Amino acid sequence: MAQVLALLLPVVLLLQDPASRPATQPAARSADVATPEALVAALYDVISGPAGQKRDADRFRSLFLPGARMVVVQSRPDGSVAVVPLAVDEHVRRSFPVLEQRGFWERGAETRFAKTAHTAQAWSRYEIRFGSADAEVSVRGVNAFHLVSDGARWWIAALQWEADPR
Repeated sequence: MAQVLALLLPVVLLLQDPASRPATQPAARSADVATPEALVAALYDVISGPAGQKRDADRFRSLFLPGARMVVVQSRPDGSVAVVPLAVDEHVRRSFPVLEQRGFWERGAETRFAKTAHTAQAWSRYEIRFGSADAEVSVRGVNAFHLVSDGARWWIAALQWEADPR
């Protein structure tokens, strides 16, 4: 038990002391991080927009706890599954240029929350449209958000998603 507590102590201290967070962490809009619901809505908002519109990478980064992970679960044509963990900055570097070039809208079609005082899980069925906001839905899937609060704001600690196979 003492070993587990020793491993968790740095995480607890990081959450308790805002000054100990990395200086590169962009400041969040208070409305984006006020509640778990606002946090999920902000994530969908910041990645969505028309072709040619630059996405706000700093706003995106501000939603995530430093060190947060993103995990993509992809079904391959041969039936195997790829599980791809990504750092937040890696996702920004790989995905944002494509989102900006194509035009991309993602929205939560149905989102359910389970909450305690300082943790929340959100299970969000999403719909993606390419090209324009009123285009036909191209992709559906599920986002699993793991959220934490440090008492001052909410953070995305981890985000995992998988598209529905078609």
